[in-house]
Amino acid sequence: MVGLVIYLIARPDTVLGDCRRCGAALRPEWRVCASCGAETDAPHPDCPSCSTRVEPGWRYCPRCKAELGAETGLVAENES
Repeated sequence: MVGLVIYLIARPDTVLGDCRRCGAALRPEWRVCASCGAETDAPHPDCPSCSTRVEPGWRYCPRCKAELGAETGLVAENES
């Protein structure tokens, strides 16, 4: 019972869903399933200049300083 309580406290806050191949829980930032290696359906935004992983809503790439405009789909039209 104590193990269940610890798991419920320590588990990830957000889960993308379950892996289509093996059924394991997936986190949103994962590109592949940690259990079986299957690719996830999560969007994978990358900087168009250096391919660094970026988050939706970011205006600039923290690695190469490239501007992430609306044409990349990373920044909403009204934000750029």
